[in-house]
Amino acid sequence: MNSSRRKMLKSSALAAGGLCSCRILDLFANPSDCCNTPDLEPKSYTVEKDRVVVDLSAAPSLAHPGHAAFISVPEREIELIIVRPDPDSYVALSRFCTHGGQVLSYVRQRRLLQCNNFNHSLFELDGTVYKGPAPKPLARFRVEAAAGELTIYL
Repeated sequence: MNSSRRKMLKSSALAAGGLCSCRILDLFANPSDCCNTPDLEPKSYTVEKDRVVVDLSAAPSLAHPGHAAFISVPEREIELIIVRPDPDSYVALSRFCTHGGQVLSYVRQRRLLQCNNFNHSLFELDGTVYKGPAPKPLARFRVEAAAGELTIYL
């Protein structure tokens, strides 16, 4: 193998292994792009016995279709990703991949959730596995949006 081809292969491998491919494709990431999903603003939600209620007017992370945000309340074992794929719809799922327990991010261009680990598993917004190695679907939670609030039933 000649040295220029070897250099090219080495550079390609380093680029592919060192960066999330979705960041290469979308250099101007919005707040909820792949590999960069923010935490939902803490003052925008309350945790009740069997639900989480989000005041959408206080949640800029979910202000626009295509955005997503995390809710993490470890002491209550609540770990969610909320996605707003369309103007009038929201979904809430477990935020961890069923393969290795890594955090997921929403890839708005593909309308899929992607594991942020090597050998990315991909999930549909209904929680089903689109591409493995994930062995099972994500937990999905019922949501209702009304009067400026999003209620997620745990």
